[in-house]
Amino acid sequence: MVVTRTLVTGASGFIGRAVVTAFARRGVALRAAVRRPPQPPFPAAIEVVQHPDLAQPIDWRPLLDDIDQVIHLAGIAHIDRGVAPELYDRVNRLATAQLAAAAAGVKHFVFVSSIRAQNGPAADHALTERDPATPTDAYGRSKLAAEAAVRAAGVPFTILRPALLYGPGVKGNFALLARAAASPLPLPVKDLDNRRSLLGIDNFISALAFVLATPATLGETYVVADPVASRHRPRSPRSWDRSGARATATLPEGHPADQRS
Repeated sequence: MVVTRTLVTGASGFIGRAVVTAFARRGVALRAAVRRPPQPPFPAAIEVVQHPDLAQPIDWRPLLDDIDQVIHLAGIAHIDRGVAPELYDRVNRLATAQLAAAAAGVKHFVFVSSIRAQNGPAADHALTERDPATPTDAYGRSKLAAEAAVRAAGVPFTILRPALLYGPGVKGNFALLARAAASPLPLPVKDLDNRRSLLGIDNFISALAFVLATPATLGETYVVADPVASRHRPRSPRSWDRSGARATATLPEGHPADQRS
């Protein structure tokens, strides 16, 4: 039996831990790359390898030994005014470029970028990957530059631009929204009618698994979001469930792998 070995970077983060857990349940042979030992530890069947901070030079070659697929999640994941543009560039672009260059020979390199590489915090229409990429901050520009580096590396790739992710254990911007939603205090949003695309962690994992199993996604870039944009305030963490695990990933209409009639 042929075993596909997958390297997951950023494996100890909110997204990475969910991906590693879900893929391990599916029987995927995993190598989890982390800066620090994960807490709680991963199961013994998952190979864990440590590397320096992405702001420092890294020799990716030992981590890529015998690897067939790469899921690159590691990087600065949120917008922070205290982070210098040079650090965003070093961690998000240069480290990605070096990993992609070292990954010659892998069958599939999936780079998880961000919707902020596509656009700023708001748009006057529903965004798709066919829209021009116009990031408005250093974080988004570093992600877009990392995408260009992956394309230039010559490795078989797919790029995902996920919307804001949510799910059990979420941190960052959505955690702030969730705390506000759980507060008994009224929120000053009564008269607002904005829509926000979000992405459940289980839907993201479904999309990721679909991409890795579908050769037609090679060389493509996708915006990834839940099927329906939200008009409501974020649900409290107490109301989250695992229903997203039943969702299936979909591709833009007209893509050769889209089998819808």
